[in-house]
Amino acid sequence: EPLRSGFSLYPNPTDGMLYVNIGGHVGSVRVRVTDMSGRTVIEQPMSIASGSVSSIDMNGLRTGQYAVQITTDDWTRTERVQLTR
Repeated sequence: EPLRSGFSLYPNPTDGMLYVNIGGHVGSVRVRVTDMSGRTVIEQPMSIASGSVSSIDMNGLRTGQYAVQITTDDWTRTERVQLTR
């Protein structure tokens, strides 16, 4: 099950910077952050090497709940993240 191969999104709650570790996946990844009304507030491609950590800068967003969706060629995973200040 590829979702269990070391995927993590942290810290949660975050005060602005969110870090993504995809474990064994190598290649391009699509990141989409939506607010609770479903509006996309961040959308960016990411290139991820095996075991590396990438970041999502949420500093421009209002505090509250967001859904962070990570899509690779093989799977999509969505996690809810709380943004605090």
